[in-house]
Amino acid sequence: MLNKRQRFLTAVAIFCSLALCIAPLQVAGGGPLLQPSPRLEEVDLASYLREQQLAAARLREVTPTLPEARTTVTRATMHVVQKGDTLWSLAQQYSVSVAALKQWNSLRNNLIKVGQTLQVSAGQPLISRSGTSTSYQLLWPVIGTVSSGWGYRTRFEKFHYGLDIAAPTGTPIYAACAGVVEYAGWKNGYGYCVFLDHGNGLKTAYGHASKLYVKRGQSVEAGQRIAAVGSTGFSTGPHVHLEVRINGRLVNPATVLPKTR
Repeated sequence: MLNKRQRFLTAVAIFCSLALCIAPLQVAGGGPLLQPSPRLEEVDLASYLREQQLAAARLREVTPTLPEARTTVTRATMHVVQKGDTLWSLAQQYSVSVAALKQWNSLRNNLIKVGQTLQVSAGQPLISRSGTSTSYQLLWPVIGTVSSGWGYRTRFEKFHYGLDIAAPTGTPIYAACAGVVEYAGWKNGYGYCVFLDHGNGLKTAYGHASKLYVKRGQSVEAGQRIAAVGSTGFSTGPHVHLEVRINGRLVNPATVLPKTR
């Protein structure tokens, strides 16, 4: 009877013999997938490594690639409060509960006001109540060149709380997001300007216009023409001065606008 050492050596010998006899795996239309390991005294190391690299490449080619998963985001429906609207009537109109309306819009009571923008369906709102810029879906308001960004300007020795976009006089100015016109008219410094309330704490302002195409209380869609570029008010040339406020605080418009126009 074989002792433990002899049984171990016999098993090793059998395993090595089988490994050298196994035929290489094949892939459809190609060569061997993986090569058996040759005896060290018969191999050119560089050639052997190249062969194994080629085999690994063939393995990657025949490995199926799974399609990238896609996530569909459902956008919430927004409603601009009109005269006579109540939470009860809106709940009936959109087939939701009053409790859901209060939750979606962070309402502490049942009071709503004309011009207020409310979320009236489940889904992701156009803007985030948390104030994070990554959740905002804003558009560039005008096709032009950024002439002055957010920050301190030594020329005027004051901080610039907005973004100036230069364009020829008369160039259309578009609403960066759907909302309600909070103000349309003349303001010192701004010249002719439009202020939009988009609901949930987001507001935008467009200054130095030459013409205004909207009036206070009017609802506008994202990308709708609201004014034309001009140089009214405190201005050194035709441009639109864009301001963005989140929960009453001015923020850098560049952080909430798309990287490309």
